[in-house]
Amino acid sequence: MHRNTFIALGMVALFFICFFVQFIAEAKQSSTKSSKIVIHHPDKAGVLTARWKWAMAEAEKQKLSQGFWIGYSIEREMMQENHHVMGEVWITGSQVVVRGIPLIDLIESKEPEKLEPAKLVLDDKRKKQPVSKQIALLFEFYGNASFPRLKRVGLSDITMPVSLRQRPLFWLGPAEIKSSLELVRNFYDTDRDAKFDCSLADIIEVHGLLDK
Repeated sequence: MHRNTFIALGMVALFFICFFVQFIAEAKQSSTKSSKIVIHHPDKAGVLTARWKWAMAEAEKQKLSQGFWIGYSIEREMMQENHHVMGEVWITGSQVVVRGIPLIDLIESKEPEKLEPAKLVLDDKRKKQPVSKQIALLFEFYGNASFPRLKRVGLSDITMPVSLRQRPLFWLGPAEIKSSLELVRNFYDTDRDAKFDCSLADIIEVHGLLDK
């Protein structure tokens, strides 16, 4: 009887050891799927549509069921005091405060996962003049990675803080304005209900189509 009890206890212990090892392995596997906050396209000089398809394929490959972002930048000449912001914004007195991690830091850092959110106070007291700016277009997707749905399009100065809500960003690099317009136009053509958050007017404005 004592021997049977010993064997039974041994089997129970073995079961829990196997379960624990499997649990650790699965946890490690799942964490590696979304361990990177920023995933860079290997060829940022390629055709934008090809880079976009790569990001979609990678999102499906990594099974990002909790959502993800795809982003790229365009270059615009605009007034220095004009900003595109998609971080957490609030106004205190006469100050405009933005909280998040500067997008440029996320893109250029070798360890973006270790960056901490910070606050930035917008200062428009400088001399107002036209400057060349890098404006990021950030597309947020949700749902099944095999059939993701576009939730919104965010616009941000590349130096401004952003909040990605702990979802990975596939960064495609710089894009020509014409290529960007063609890509964005497809969303409005195929999703005529405009169920994602970004007005067509904002897209037109950021590409400079209202400048002339």
